[in-house]
Amino acid sequence: QQAYLKASNPDAEDVFGFTTSISNDGNTLVAAAIHEQSCTHDIDGVQSDNTCNYAGAVYLFERRSGSWSASTYLKASNADQGSDQFGFGLSLAGDSRTLAISSPYDDAVSTGINGLDNNDPTVSTNTGAVFVFTR
Repeated sequence: QQAYLKASNPDAEDVFGFTTSISNDGNTLVAAAIHEQSCTHDIDGVQSDNTCNYAGAVYLFERRSGSWSASTYLKASNADQGSDQFGFGLSLAGDSRTLAISSPYDDAVSTGINGLDNNDPTVSTNTGAVFVFTR
């Protein structure tokens, strides 16, 4: 065993590690906690919020010189109350430069690519979405 990785903000029933993906060189790993509850919408935003049940979060870890460290905390741009489960599925490109993250219970009313990510569960309950991050 080389490392034991945990979320930077673990809470009961966050389900950290529900999905994981690792880069081809083995130096970048992403792990999802699909029941994480922060309502932040920012990369590396406030992790202690806990007001959005099952919003979900994805954590990026990097290995340098043989040591792993937490790198980035990712949230959906429209995290909200109501079980989005951001991170239910994810895929990290082999070169670790692109990451696709599913949120199967996303409630945004938009269609297509880069539409508005405003939520309206009265109109579009659990329609789902995929978020793409690049670096």
